[in-house]
Amino acid sequence: MIWGLPAQTAEFATKAALDVLPTRANLHRWRVAVNSICRRCEVKDTLCHTLNYCAPLLPAYKWRHNSVLQHLHKFIIQRQIPGQTILADLPGQTYVMPLPTPYRPDLVLVTATDIQMVELTIAFEANSSTSHARKATKYADLPAMAVTVGLTGSVACIEMGSRGIPSPGWKAWAAAAKIPQHVTDECASIALRASQIIWMHRDTTWPDPPLLSIPLSPESKCI
Repeated sequence: MIWGLPAQTAEFATKAALDVLPTRANLHRWRVAVNSICRRCEVKDTLCHTLNYCAPLLPAYKWRHNSVLQHLHKFIIQRQIPGQTILADLPGQTYVMPLPTPYRPDLVLVTATDIQMVELTIAFEANSSTSHARKATKYADLPAMAVTVGLTGSVACIEMGSRGIPSPGWKAWAAAAKIPQHVTDECASIALRASQIIWMHRDTTWPDPPLLSIPLSPESKCI
């Protein structure tokens, strides 16, 4: 995937993978900065912090999440079957959860007999398993709740790394749901490009851009 990216994004991806970007923690370790504290908050500024955990950047993280979710939603809409309703927790989308729960999984696919729910997290790669366990626990009761309204229910918790590496949970779901590899690669590319933009605005006001979008591969339209 890196070789297919613009040069600046490929450079960001490589340095992010090696954790040699000039975070405050690295600058302090290199004896360039007087401390390792984030300029936005009173927390040590590691790459994990900048890309996933800096509270003032929460709108940016939501933007990245929704950018990946939007692309996944575009693909799933391409193969919507007759009688199926597809809900997405995206800006501007109508969303009424067909179960008596306040939870709103990111994608919900409903037919007359079953409901499939997908919850997406953009996690720092080292924390993917923790994120997966937390979300799996949160939504554990939904399949049983589906049975009470006459539906077979399932929940998939999936994680895309903020540096563009899909988690084992994503890979297992993609294999079971027959999500082509090129769709996973496109979602990974969006996550990585979005993280680069977040990195570039780490010390400035977040501009709240439109969701990051790339065209679906022509292969997707043949499925």
